[in-house]
Amino acid sequence: MTVHVDPVGGAIRLVGCLDRVTSHLLADAISTLLLGNRDTWVVDVTRLATCDRIGVRAIGAAYRRAVQNGRQMTLTGATEPLQRQLESLRLDRHLIDSGTTAADALPA
Repeated sequence: MTVHVDPVGGAIRLVGCLDRVTSHLLADAISTLLLGNRDTWVVDVTRLATCDRIGVRAIGAAYRRAVQNGRQMTLTGATEPLQRQLESLRLDRHLIDSGTTAADALPA
């Protein structure tokens, strides 16, 4: 997995597979955003090929860290399967914002 972090813009782009082996990369990216002063973060998952149960838990943990530190976090580009997984954890209504597009996150 590749992770692109824009601490100034408060954005992360995940490319590849978010799973047990790579979930720590999302945690590291969140730590980087916490060093910045952005109150709102966008995590672009448009190019996320797969996200297993551990990956979904990593997204949940990232969201909790954001909230605990007074930040808001939104996912953009979530596939239907990922949205269903987030829905099963009741995270969909907190993370999925239909008004945010992938173009709002990071420059290509």
